[in-house]
Amino acid sequence: MSETIETPQNDSWSTAKRFLVLFAAATALLAGVAVAHYYVAMKTERVERETSELLNVELGKAAIARDLGNTISDLMFMARHNEPQGLFENDDPKSRRVLAEQFLIFSAQKRKYDQIRFLDRTGMEAVRLNYNNGNAVIVRDDQLQNKAQRYYFSETLDMAPGEVYISPFDLNIERDRIEQPLKPMIRFGTPVFDHSGRKSGILLFNYLGERLIGAFRGATANISNHVMLLNSDGYWLSSPRADDEWGFMYGNNRTFAEAYSNSWQRVQADDSGQFYDDEGMFSFTTVYPLLYATGRPWPSGQSGSLAADRGYYWKVVSHVSSQSLAAATGKFFSRQSPLYAAMLGLLAIASLLIARTSVRHKRAVSQVAIERRVRGSLEEKVDERTQELKETQAEKDQVVQQLIQAEKMAAIGTMASGIGHEINNPLYAILGKAE
Repeated sequence: MSETIETPQNDSWSTAKRFLVLFAAATALLAGVAVAHYYVAMKTERVERETSELLNVELGKAAIARDLGNTISDLMFMARHNEPQGLFENDDPKSRRVLAEQFLIFSAQKRKYDQIRFLDRTGMEAVRLNYNNGNAVIVRDDQLQNKAQRYYFSETLDMAPGEVYISPFDLNIERDRIEQPLKPMIRFGTPVFDHSGRKSGILLFNYLGERLIGAFRGATANISNHVMLLNSDGYWLSSPRADDEWGFMYGNNRTFAEAYSNSWQRVQADDSGQFYDDEGMFSFTTVYPLLYATGRPWPSGQSGSLAADRGYYWKVVSHVSSQSLAAATGKFFSRQSPLYAAMLGLLAIASLLIARTSVRHKRAVSQVAIERRVRGSLEEKVDERTQELKETQAEKDQVVQQLIQAEKMAAIGTMASGIGHEINNPLYAILGKAE
Protein backbone atom coordinates (compact mmCIF):
# COMPACT_ATOMS: atom_id res chain seq x y z
CA MET A 1 0.00 0.00 0.00
CA SER A 2 1.18 3.49 -0.73
CA GLU A 3 1.07 6.13 1.98
CA THR A 4 -0.09 9.74 1.45
CA ILE A 5 2.54 12.10 2.78
CA GLU A 6 1.20 15.45 4.02
CA THR A 7 2.63 18.39 2.12
CA PRO A 8 2.49 22.03 3.38
CA GLN A 9 -0.55 22.62 1.14
CA ASN A 10 -2.27 19.53 2.51
CA ASP A 11 -1.44 20.69 6.04
CA SER A 12 -3.06 24.10 5.44
CA TRP A 13 -6.19 22.58 3.94
CA SER A 14 -6.50 20.00 6.72
CA THR A 15 -5.94 22.70 9.36
CA ALA A 16 -8.60 24.90 7.80
CA LYS A 17 -11.16 22.09 7.71
CA ARG A 18 -10.43 21.02 11.27
CA PHE A 19 -10.57 24.65 12.44
CA LEU A 20 -13.97 25.17 10.82
CA VAL A 21 -15.38 22.04 12.43
CA LEU A 22 -14.02 22.90 15.88
CA PHE A 23 -14.99 26.57 15.67
CA ALA A 24 -18.52 25.74 14.51
CA ALA A 25 -19.00 23.32 17.42
CA ALA A 26 -17.55 25.81 19.93
CA THR A 27 -19.73 28.62 18.51
CA ALA A 28 -22.85 26.48 18.81
CA LEU A 29 -21.95 25.67 22.42
CA LEU A 30 -21.30 29.33 23.20
CA ALA A 31 -24.60 30.28 21.57
CA GLY A 32 -26.39 27.77 23.80
CA VAL A 33 -24.69 29.22 26.87
CA ALA A 34 -25.59 32.76 25.74
CA VAL A 35 -29.25 31.84 25.24
CA ALA A 36 -29.40 30.17 28.66
CA HIS A 37 -27.65 33.19 30.21
CA TYR A 38 -30.12 35.54 28.54
CA TYR A 39 -33.19 33.71 29.79
CA VAL A 40 -31.82 33.33 33.32
CA ALA A 41 -30.75 36.99 33.42
CA MET A 42 -34.10 38.20 32.07
CA LYS A 43 -36.04 36.03 34.51
CA THR A 44 -33.88 37.20 37.40
CA GLU A 45 -34.22 40.82 36.37
CA ARG A 46 -37.98 40.42 36.00
CA VAL A 47 -38.32 38.91 39.47
CA GLU A 48 -36.11 41.63 40.96
CA ARG A 49 -38.02 44.37 39.13
CA GLU A 50 -41.41 43.03 40.17
CA THR A 51 -40.30 42.61 43.77
CA SER A 52 -38.74 46.07 43.87
CA GLU A 53 -41.80 47.77 42.38
CA LEU A 54 -44.20 46.08 44.79
CA LEU A 55 -41.93 46.84 47.72
CA ASN A 56 -41.64 50.50 46.81
CA VAL A 57 -45.36 51.06 46.28
CA GLU A 58 -45.96 49.44 49.68
CA LEU A 59 -43.32 51.71 51.20
CA GLY A 60 -45.14 54.70 49.69
CA LYS A 61 -48.41 53.48 51.13
CA ALA A 62 -46.82 52.93 54.55
CA ALA A 63 -45.36 56.46 54.52
CA ILE A 64 -48.78 57.93 53.75
CA ALA A 65 -50.52 55.82 56.40
CA ARG A 66 -47.87 56.77 58.95
CA ASP A 67 -48.25 60.46 58.21
CA LEU A 68 -52.03 60.26 58.36
CA GLY A 69 -51.84 58.27 61.57
CA ASN A 70 -49.56 60.83 63.19
CA THR A 71 -51.94 63.60 62.22
CA ILE A 72 -54.90 61.70 63.64
CA SER A 73 -52.94 61.18 66.86
CA ASP A 74 -52.18 64.91 67.05
CA LEU A 75 -55.83 65.76 66.51
CA MET A 76 -57.11 63.33 69.14
CA PHE A 77 -54.43 64.43 71.62
CA MET A 78 -55.45 68.08 71.35
CA ALA A 79 -59.13 67.17 71.68
CA ARG A 80 -58.74 64.86 74.67
CA HIS A 81 -56.18 67.08 76.36
CA ASN A 82 -58.37 70.19 76.32
CA GLU A 83 -61.80 68.67 76.91
CA PRO A 84 -61.17 67.91 80.61
CA GLN A 85 -60.00 71.48 81.11
CA GLY A 86 -63.32 72.83 79.86
CA LEU A 87 -61.60 74.92 77.20
CA PHE A 88 -64.25 73.99 74.60
CA GLU A 89 -67.24 74.66 76.83
CA ASN A 90 -67.85 78.40 77.12
CA ASP A 91 -67.14 81.71 75.53
CA ASP A 92 -64.93 82.91 78.34
CA PRO A 93 -62.19 85.06 76.75
CA LYS A 94 -59.64 83.69 79.21
CA SER A 95 -60.41 80.12 78.19
CA ARG A 96 -60.17 81.12 74.55
CA ARG A 97 -56.74 82.73 75.12
CA VAL A 98 -55.47 79.60 76.95
CA LEU A 99 -56.70 77.45 74.08
CA ALA A 100 -55.12 79.77 71.52
CA GLU A 101 -51.80 79.66 73.38
CA GLN A 102 -51.88 75.88 73.38
CA PHE A 103 -52.59 75.90 69.66
CA LEU A 104 -49.68 78.29 69.17
CA ILE A 105 -47.17 76.14 71.07
CA PHE A 106 -48.42 72.99 69.42
CA SER A 107 -48.26 74.46 65.90
CA ALA A 108 -44.75 75.83 66.43
CA GLN A 109 -43.55 72.38 67.46
CA LYS A 110 -45.28 70.42 64.70
CA ARG A 111 -44.87 72.93 61.85
CA LYS A 112 -47.14 70.93 59.56
CA TYR A 113 -50.58 72.48 60.09
CA ASP A 114 -51.62 75.45 58.01
CA GLN A 115 -54.50 76.14 60.41
CA ILE A 116 -55.70 74.80 63.75
CA ARG A 117 -59.27 75.82 64.56
CA PHE A 118 -61.97 75.33 67.13
CA LEU A 119 -65.46 75.95 65.70
CA ASP A 120 -68.41 76.15 68.08
CA ARG A 121 -71.78 74.47 67.52
CA THR A 122 -72.92 77.29 65.25
CA GLY A 123 -69.96 76.91 62.91
CA MET A 124 -68.28 80.10 64.13
CA GLU A 125 -64.51 80.05 64.44
CA ALA A 126 -63.91 80.53 68.17
CA VAL A 127 -60.12 80.14 67.93
CA ARG A 128 -57.97 80.00 64.81
CA LEU A 129 -54.23 79.78 64.43
CA ASN A 130 -52.51 80.33 61.07
CA TYR A 131 -49.06 79.01 60.21
CA ASN A 132 -47.31 80.91 57.43
CA ASN A 133 -43.66 80.85 56.36
CA GLY A 134 -42.56 79.24 59.59
CA ASN A 135 -44.50 81.63 61.82
CA ALA A 136 -47.55 80.64 63.90
CA VAL A 137 -50.01 83.52 64.38
CA ILE A 138 -53.22 83.68 66.42
CA VAL A 139 -55.96 85.26 64.30
CA ARG A 140 -57.73 88.26 65.82
CA ASP A 141 -61.38 87.89 66.82
CA ASP A 142 -62.56 90.35 64.17
CA GLN A 143 -61.09 88.16 61.43
CA LEU A 144 -62.78 84.94 62.53
CA GLN A 145 -65.37 83.55 60.13
CA ASN A 146 -68.49 81.41 60.26
CA LYS A 147 -68.04 78.06 58.45
CA ALA A 148 -71.47 76.59 59.16
CA GLN A 149 -72.16 76.19 55.44
CA ARG A 150 -68.97 74.31 54.70
CA TYR A 151 -69.46 70.56 54.21
CA TYR A 152 -66.59 69.62 56.49
CA PHE A 153 -68.27 71.36 59.44
CA SER A 154 -71.56 69.48 59.18
CA GLU A 155 -69.79 66.19 58.39
CA THR A 156 -67.58 66.45 61.48
CA LEU A 157 -70.28 67.75 63.83
CA ASP A 158 -72.47 64.74 63.00
CA MET A 159 -69.81 62.27 64.10
CA ALA A 160 -69.74 60.27 67.32
CA PRO A 161 -67.01 60.61 69.96
CA GLY A 162 -63.64 59.31 68.73
CA GLU A 163 -64.55 59.44 65.06
CA VAL A 164 -62.39 61.40 62.65
CA TYR A 165 -63.31 63.22 59.49
CA ILE A 166 -60.81 63.45 56.64
CA SER A 167 -61.57 65.78 53.77
CA PRO A 168 -60.66 65.23 50.11
CA PHE A 169 -57.03 65.92 49.24
CA ASP A 170 -57.00 69.09 47.16
CA LEU A 171 -55.42 72.54 46.81
CA ASN A 172 -56.19 75.34 49.20
CA ILE A 173 -58.45 78.06 47.85
CA GLU A 174 -58.37 81.66 49.09
CA ARG A 175 -60.96 84.18 47.90
CA ASP A 176 -62.24 81.75 45.28
CA ARG A 177 -58.82 81.28 43.74
CA ILE A 178 -56.22 78.54 44.02
CA GLU A 179 -53.59 79.81 46.44
CA GLN A 180 -50.14 80.41 44.99
CA PRO A 181 -47.72 78.87 45.45
CA LEU A 182 -49.79 75.71 45.46
CA LYS A 183 -50.74 74.51 48.90
CA PRO A 184 -52.07 70.91 48.96
CA MET A 185 -54.45 70.50 51.89
CA ILE A 186 -56.29 67.84 53.88
CA ARG A 187 -58.66 68.77 56.68
CA PHE A 188 -58.89 66.55 59.74
CA GLY A 189 -61.74 67.09 62.16
CA THR A 190 -63.30 65.53 65.23
CA PRO A 191 -66.21 66.62 67.46
CA VAL A 192 -65.37 67.90 70.94
CA PHE A 193 -67.57 67.64 74.04
CA ASP A 194 -68.18 69.30 77.37
CA HIS A 195 -68.28 67.60 80.77
CA SER A 196 -71.86 66.50 80.28
CA GLY A 197 -71.07 64.83 76.96
CA ARG A 198 -72.79 67.52 74.89
CA LYS A 199 -71.06 68.58 71.67
CA SER A 200 -69.32 71.91 72.01
CA GLY A 201 -68.25 72.09 68.36
CA ILE A 202 -65.40 70.64 66.29
CA LEU A 203 -61.62 70.72 66.34
CA LEU A 204 -60.20 71.09 62.85
CA PHE A 205 -56.65 70.76 61.51
CA ASN A 206 -55.72 72.02 58.05
CA TYR A 207 -52.86 69.66 57.31
CA LEU A 208 -50.18 70.82 54.86
CA GLY A 209 -50.41 68.02 52.31
CA GLU A 210 -47.02 68.83 50.82
CA ARG A 211 -45.50 67.07 53.82
CA LEU A 212 -47.45 63.93 53.03
CA ILE A 213 -46.39 64.12 49.39
CA GLY A 214 -42.80 64.68 50.52
CA ALA A 215 -42.96 61.61 52.77
CA PHE A 216 -44.45 59.60 49.90
CA ARG A 217 -41.76 60.72 47.46
CA GLY A 218 -39.02 60.04 49.98
CA ALA A 219 -40.28 56.51 50.57
CA THR A 220 -40.48 55.83 46.82
CA ALA A 221 -37.27 57.60 45.84
CA ASN A 222 -35.94 54.44 44.16
CA ILE A 223 -38.75 54.59 41.59
CA SER A 224 -39.35 58.34 41.64
CA ASN A 225 -39.33 58.61 37.84
CA HIS A 226 -42.38 56.37 37.39
CA VAL A 227 -44.41 56.29 40.62
CA MET A 228 -47.56 58.30 41.19
CA LEU A 229 -50.33 58.93 43.69
CA LEU A 230 -53.86 59.04 42.25
CA ASN A 231 -57.23 59.91 43.71
CA SER A 232 -60.29 57.74 43.18
CA ASP A 233 -61.13 59.52 39.93
CA GLY A 234 -57.72 58.79 38.45
CA TYR A 235 -56.34 62.32 38.80
CA TRP A 236 -52.69 62.72 39.75
CA LEU A 237 -52.00 63.99 43.26
CA SER A 238 -48.29 63.31 42.78
CA SER A 239 -46.61 62.58 39.48
CA PRO A 240 -43.10 62.58 38.00
CA ARG A 241 -44.52 65.27 35.69
CA ALA A 242 -45.62 68.31 37.66
CA ASP A 243 -47.95 69.38 34.81
CA ASP A 244 -50.08 66.28 35.43
CA GLU A 245 -50.87 67.10 39.05
CA TRP A 246 -54.14 68.51 40.43
CA GLY A 247 -55.92 68.48 37.10
CA PHE A 248 -59.33 68.32 38.77
CA MET A 249 -58.66 71.66 40.43
CA TYR A 250 -58.15 73.29 37.03
CA GLY A 251 -61.08 71.62 35.29
CA ASN A 252 -59.01 69.66 32.75
CA ASN A 253 -59.71 66.08 31.74
CA ARG A 254 -56.13 64.86 31.61
CA THR A 255 -56.13 61.88 33.97
CA PHE A 256 -54.37 58.59 34.41
CA ALA A 257 -57.78 57.01 33.93
CA GLU A 258 -58.07 58.66 30.51
CA ALA A 259 -54.45 58.03 29.45
CA TYR A 260 -54.48 54.35 30.47
CA SER A 261 -58.15 53.44 30.47
CA ASN A 262 -57.76 49.65 30.33
CA SER A 263 -54.99 49.67 32.91
CA TRP A 264 -57.03 51.93 35.22
CA GLN A 265 -59.90 49.46 35.19
CA ARG A 266 -57.58 46.73 36.41
CA VAL A 267 -56.06 49.02 39.04
CA GLN A 268 -59.53 49.86 40.34
CA ALA A 269 -60.62 46.22 40.40
CA ASP A 270 -58.25 45.20 43.23
CA ASP A 271 -56.74 46.75 46.33
CA SER A 272 -53.23 45.74 45.26
CA GLY A 273 -51.54 43.79 42.53
CA GLN A 274 -49.23 43.75 39.56
CA PHE A 275 -49.83 43.09 35.89
CA TYR A 276 -48.45 43.53 32.38
CA ASP A 277 -50.30 44.89 29.39
CA ASP A 278 -49.50 46.71 26.16
CA GLU A 279 -48.56 49.84 28.13
CA GLY A 280 -45.96 48.05 30.26
CA MET A 281 -45.90 46.82 33.85
CA PHE A 282 -48.14 48.27 36.57
CA SER A 283 -47.74 47.72 40.31
CA PHE A 284 -50.28 49.25 42.65
CA THR A 285 -51.76 49.34 46.11
CA THR A 286 -54.61 51.26 47.72
CA VAL A 287 -54.68 53.69 50.63
CA TYR A 288 -57.97 54.10 52.46
CA PRO A 289 -57.20 57.13 54.63
CA LEU A 290 -59.93 56.46 57.19
CA LEU A 291 -59.32 52.73 57.44
CA TYR A 292 -55.55 52.77 57.56
CA ALA A 293 -55.17 55.94 59.60
CA THR A 294 -57.69 55.27 62.34
CA GLY A 295 -58.51 51.57 62.27
CA ARG A 296 -62.10 52.52 63.12
CA PRO A 297 -65.36 51.62 61.32
CA TRP A 298 -66.39 53.82 58.45
CA PRO A 299 -68.08 56.94 59.78
CA SER A 300 -71.62 57.75 58.83
CA GLY A 301 -72.64 60.77 56.81
CA GLN A 302 -72.17 61.74 53.20
CA SER A 303 -69.90 64.12 51.42
CA GLY A 304 -70.04 65.41 47.92
CA SER A 305 -66.42 64.30 47.52
CA LEU A 306 -66.93 60.81 48.98
CA ALA A 307 -64.69 61.62 51.90
CA ALA A 308 -66.60 59.56 54.43
CA ASP A 309 -67.11 56.18 52.78
CA ARG A 310 -65.10 53.45 51.10
CA GLY A 311 -65.16 55.39 47.87
CA TYR A 312 -62.55 57.68 49.40
CA TYR A 313 -59.23 56.11 48.47
CA TRP A 314 -55.93 56.86 46.84
CA LYS A 315 -53.97 54.60 44.53
CA VAL A 316 -50.21 54.28 44.68
CA VAL A 317 -49.20 53.18 41.17
CA SER A 318 -45.84 52.53 39.56
CA HIS A 319 -45.72 52.27 35.79
CA VAL A 320 -42.71 50.79 33.99
CA SER A 321 -43.33 51.57 30.33
CA SER A 322 -43.04 48.96 27.60
CA GLN A 323 -40.11 50.96 26.21
CA SER A 324 -38.30 50.66 29.55
CA LEU A 325 -38.98 46.93 29.63
CA ALA A 326 -37.59 46.58 26.09
CA ALA A 327 -34.58 48.68 27.10
CA ALA A 328 -33.73 46.06 29.72
CA THR A 329 -33.16 43.56 26.90
CA GLY A 330 -31.01 46.05 25.04
CA LYS A 331 -29.06 46.74 28.20
CA PHE A 332 -28.32 43.03 28.59
CA PHE A 333 -26.92 42.83 25.07
CA SER A 334 -24.90 46.02 25.44
CA ARG A 335 -23.39 44.73 28.70
CA GLN A 336 -22.77 41.15 27.61
CA SER A 337 -21.84 41.56 23.92
CA PRO A 338 -18.19 42.54 24.61
CA LEU A 339 -17.82 39.53 26.91
CA TYR A 340 -19.22 37.08 24.39
CA ALA A 341 -17.23 38.69 21.56
CA ALA A 342 -14.04 38.18 23.59
CA MET A 343 -15.03 34.59 24.35
CA LEU A 344 -15.73 33.99 20.66
CA GLY A 345 -12.30 35.34 19.79
CA LEU A 346 -10.66 33.09 22.37
CA LEU A 347 -12.58 30.12 21.01
CA ALA A 348 -11.37 30.96 17.50
CA ILE A 349 -7.76 31.08 18.67
CA ALA A 350 -8.16 27.87 20.66
CA SER A 351 -9.83 26.12 17.71
CA LEU A 352 -6.99 27.18 15.41
CA LEU A 353 -4.31 25.98 17.84
CA ILE A 354 -6.10 22.67 18.38
CA ALA A 355 -6.56 22.22 14.62
CA ARG A 356 -2.87 22.88 13.96
CA THR A 357 -1.78 20.59 16.77
CA SER A 358 -4.15 17.88 15.58
CA VAL A 359 -2.92 18.04 11.98
CA ARG A 360 0.72 18.01 13.10
CA HIS A 361 0.06 15.08 15.38
CA LYS A 362 -1.70 13.23 12.59
CA ARG A 363 1.21 13.92 10.26
CA ALA A 364 3.72 12.74 12.88
CA VAL A 365 1.72 9.55 13.47
CA SER A 366 1.57 8.97 9.70
CA GLN A 367 5.32 9.45 9.34
CA VAL A 368 6.00 7.04 12.21
CA ALA A 369 3.74 4.45 10.57
CA ILE A 370 5.54 4.88 7.25
CA GLU A 371 8.91 4.55 8.95
CA ARG A 372 7.73 1.38 10.66
CA ARG A 373 6.53 -0.08 7.39
CA VAL A 374 9.79 0.84 5.64
CA ARG A 375 11.80 -0.59 8.48
CA GLY A 376 9.71 -3.76 8.37
CA SER A 377 10.20 -4.09 4.63
CA LEU A 378 13.96 -3.62 4.97
CA GLU A 379 14.10 -6.22 7.71
CA GLU A 380 12.18 -8.67 5.52
CA LYS A 381 14.62 -8.07 2.67
CA VAL A 382 17.56 -8.49 5.01
CA ASP A 383 16.06 -11.74 6.32
CA GLU A 384 15.48 -12.96 2.76
CA ARG A 385 19.02 -12.07 1.75
CA THR A 386 20.40 -13.71 4.84
CA GLN A 387 18.44 -16.86 4.05
CA GLU A 388 19.70 -16.80 0.49
CA LEU A 389 23.24 -16.41 1.74
CA LYS A 390 22.72 -19.27 4.14
CA GLU A 391 21.36 -21.45 1.35
CA THR A 392 24.26 -20.48 -0.95
CA GLN A 393 26.72 -21.21 1.80
CA ALA A 394 25.14 -24.58 2.38
CA GLU A 395 25.43 -25.38 -1.34
CA LYS A 396 29.04 -24.30 -1.26
CA ASP A 397 29.69 -26.46 1.76
CA GLN A 398 28.09 -29.43 -0.01
CA VAL A 399 30.20 -28.91 -3.13
CA VAL A 400 33.28 -28.61 -0.98
CA GLN A 401 32.38 -31.83 0.77
CA GLN A 402 31.86 -33.50 -2.58
CA LEU A 403 35.21 -32.22 -3.82
CA ILE A 404 36.89 -33.40 -0.66
CA GLN A 405 35.23 -36.79 -1.06
CA ALA A 406 36.30 -36.93 -4.72
CA GLU A 407 39.83 -36.01 -3.77
CA LYS A 408 39.78 -38.72 -1.14
CA MET A 409 38.57 -41.27 -3.66
CA ALA A 410 41.19 -40.11 -6.15
CA ALA A 411 43.86 -40.40 -3.51
CA ILE A 412 42.69 -43.90 -2.63
CA GLY A 413 42.76 -44.84 -6.35
CA THR A 414 46.22 -43.46 -6.71
CA MET A 415 47.36 -45.32 -3.65
CA ALA A 416 45.76 -48.51 -4.88
CA SER A 417 47.36 -48.06 -8.27
CA GLY A 418 50.75 -47.55 -6.63
CA ILE A 419 50.36 -50.56 -4.43
CA GLY A 420 49.32 -52.62 -7.45
CA HIS A 421 52.29 -51.43 -9.35
CA GLU A 422 54.60 -52.26 -6.55
CA ILE A 423 53.08 -55.68 -6.31
CA ASN A 424 53.20 -56.23 -10.11
CA ASN A 425 56.88 -55.43 -10.50
CA PRO A 426 58.18 -58.36 -8.44
CA LEU A 427 55.59 -60.63 -9.96
CA TYR A 428 56.66 -59.68 -13.41
CA ALA A 429 60.20 -60.39 -12.42
CA ILE A 430 59.35 -63.74 -10.98
CA LEU A 431 57.23 -64.64 -14.01
CA GLY A 432 60.01 -63.61 -16.23
CA LYS A 433 62.50 -65.78 -14.54
CA ALA A 434 60.10 -68.61 -14.53
CA GLU A 435 59.73 -68.40 -18.15
